[in-house]
Amino acid sequence: MSVPSSSSNKITDNKPGGTSPSPIEGIEGVPGPSSLEPMHSLLTQDEESEDYGEDGEEEEEDDSSEEDSEAKCEPDLDSNTCSLSSSQPQSFSQRVHSPVLHTCVPLDVVQPQRKRKSETEPSLPCKKLNPEDKSHSMIVKKLDDKSKHTRCVIPTKDNPPPEMNNWLLQFQRWSNAERMLAIDELIERCEPTQVRHMMQVIEPQFQRDFISLLPKELALSVLAFLEPRDLLRAAQTCRNWRFLADDNLLWKEKCRAAGIEDLKDLPPTKRKNCRNSGNCSSPWKQAYMRQHNIKMNWRTKPIRTPKVLKGHDDHVITCLQFSGNRIVSGSDDNTLKVWSAVTGKCLRTLVGHTGGVWSSQMSGTTVISGSTDRTLKCIHTLYGHTSTVRCMHLHGNKVVSGSRDATLRVWQVDTGECLHVLVGHLAAVRCVQYDGKLVVSGAYDYMVKVWNPEREECLHTLQGHTNRVYSLQFDGVHVVSGSLDTSIRVWEVETGACRHTLMGHQSLTSGMELRNNILVSGNADSTVKVWDIVSGHCLQTLSGPNKHQSAVTCLQFNSHFVITSSDDGTVKLWDVKTGDFIRNLVALESGGSGGVVWRIRASDTKLVCAVGSRNGTEETKLLVLDFDVEVK
Repeated sequence: MSVPSSSSNKITDNKPGGTSPSPIEGIEGVPGPSSLEPMHSLLTQDEESEDYGEDGEEEEEDDSSEEDSEAKCEPDLDSNTCSLSSSQPQSFSQRVHSPVLHTCVPLDVVQPQRKRKSETEPSLPCKKLNPEDKSHSMIVKKLDDKSKHTRCVIPTKDNPPPEMNNWLLQFQRWSNAERMLAIDELIERCEPTQVRHMMQVIEPQFQRDFISLLPKELALSVLAFLEPRDLLRAAQTCRNWRFLADDNLLWKEKCRAAGIEDLKDLPPTKRKNCRNSGNCSSPWKQAYMRQHNIKMNWRTKPIRTPKVLKGHDDHVITCLQFSGNRIVSGSDDNTLKVWSAVTGKCLRTLVGHTGGVWSSQMSGTTVISGSTDRTLKCIHTLYGHTSTVRCMHLHGNKVVSGSRDATLRVWQVDTGECLHVLVGHLAAVRCVQYDGKLVVSGAYDYMVKVWNPEREECLHTLQGHTNRVYSLQFDGVHVVSGSLDTSIRVWEVETGACRHTLMGHQSLTSGMELRNNILVSGNADSTVKVWDIVSGHCLQTLSGPNKHQSAVTCLQFNSHFVITSSDDGTVKLWDVKTGDFIRNLVALESGGSGGVVWRIRASDTKLVCAVGSRNGTEETKLLVLDFDVEVK
């Protein structure tokens, strides 16, 4: 900016009756004198008198000066004041006391200005006011007070904006729909930072611990709807939630839903003082957790090296029993062996038969065996059959045996007495079931018979199969029979009527297992099927790319898994609900070239497999796999 000459910078008083153009008129965004009346009113009576002439009359403004000249406000970088650019200089008194002067603003808020008419037009810098001048001090003080009052103040709950109370009162008078609409409109007009602030205020309102505020009975009723996994997570929330989530009756219901009916298999634990220990837990919760860990061991955990039990040389293991910690294997080498499932040691060898052992039953410490020598042996040797004892079923202190001589016999175990003889089949009896009241038998004569053993009477002859009957299941209400004709039939034991014929297999149904209304069948066509015997529908077919490559020899299932063995030398684990293949539990190296898994028996924590071969490629042995929780 060019510095004007001293003659142009000389400050002179306006002539009486002259005009003093406003220095800010024409600047965009700056109000004219009429809008500054409140600020001008701050001047005192004495100060205002200085704007009058010596004769006491107010000086008149020349309106024509507004057309001839134009004032501008320019920032002075040194004094933080503004420069007045005007064709006519103003008096000191006018520049000090004119209300227009006080609209000059700091540099950081100066409004955009119009371009000068001429870049060479002279400008007059504002003269700094004398701080010692009394009138100046009073004006500055009042302006400072006004500025402090009008300056933006951060609102708080204690100092809200004046209009807020009115708005809140109006909001409270609105209906719920009107309030919701107002909130929607408010959110749309908010910036992201303001919306985040809303979330921070609202979120804690939904994080109240309502469970702790409820009576214990109601709180437990709420927690009962949680799945066990969610219940375990809730126990980690706080001490009060853990106390509720460890409730014994709550976990008893969870165990019952999971099929855990008692605590007999729960390992003993030291009781702790619940008042002093944060680790005190429900016995039913411990049972559930143990069962869950065992389930995961079956499903995903690495399989531990199995125990190998050798003892039958190269003979075939024809029958297998497993109960508690005892394993009993029968072989065509005429012997039975009793093994420890814990140590894998052979505890004793049962000898006495003169022919191969083809059937056996075990209850507690009692073992009964049937042989090709036409006898049964337990405490006594039971004579009566005239051909191989091919099947038997033990219930209590009585055992029913079926033979190739087409008869069934009921024996008293402790005395060895033959109580009843059931005659009626026309060919070898291949399978038998006994529930303590009724006997059900299947034979090579294509028939299934229901007997009253006490009266030695055949109640029903269930006819329908067109080939040999190889397998049976009986639950007291339904009889399920599997045949070489590829069909499975479901019968009513009360009437003898056939309720369903289950079709789907392509060959001999060699093994079945029934729990409640769920039937699992294994077939020589290498497939396994899961059925609902009430509806007669096939629920799952366990096949696919991981299915067995040869005939299914044996199966076991519970509420979670189906375990199957095959002539292909594998033992497979399946999900009973989805039918999905989980993994191989056993895969013999000789599988496919002669290695066979003949029989399997499983408990909740162990699996026993009888393996061998028909051509000498695999040594005859028992494999014991342990899936129990490791004790550390």
